[in-house]
Amino acid sequence: MWAGVTVCNQAEANEKLFLLLQVLAAVHFVSIEPMLGAVWLTNLNTAPELALNSLTGIECICETPASGPKLDLVVLGVENGRGAGVRPMHPAWPRKVRDDCQAAGVAFFFMGHGEFVSVSEVEGPGKHHYFEDGATVRRVGKKAAGRLLDGRTWDEFPMIE
Repeated sequence: MWAGVTVCNQAEANEKLFLLLQVLAAVHFVSIEPMLGAVWLTNLNTAPELALNSLTGIECICETPASGPKLDLVVLGVENGRGAGVRPMHPAWPRKVRDDCQAAGVAFFFMGHGEFVSVSEVEGPGKHHYFEDGATVRRVGKKAAGRLLDGRTWDEFPMIE
């Protein structure tokens, strides 16, 4: 059985992933859709004395590491359908999740940018959206924005034994 949850932000990840990883399943996955804020999977604050790395399954309780269940797949995307494009995704958010997944050997599946894409990904016209840290995305439409992340399509799935 595959077990998974959907999260949109860090608060939901902190709450739901801790519960998900307590479920006995062949595959644990999270769908970060729509990604409405930064979601760091490597240090979930689930309780004052507990920090969980959902990608490696390592829990830190009172500074004593213990191995536990981990995520096998992370699916990530933005808002789709009617109203999509109202809340663009910061270009660093999916890259950080992808990099963390790669480092931990966790499958990563990128659904796409939605209406907005990093100015470094796609050239051309379109209204710009500026984030507080200076990062910029351009509204080019879903088709033009596509599914490439740093020049590659990410369609990974976990190996099932």
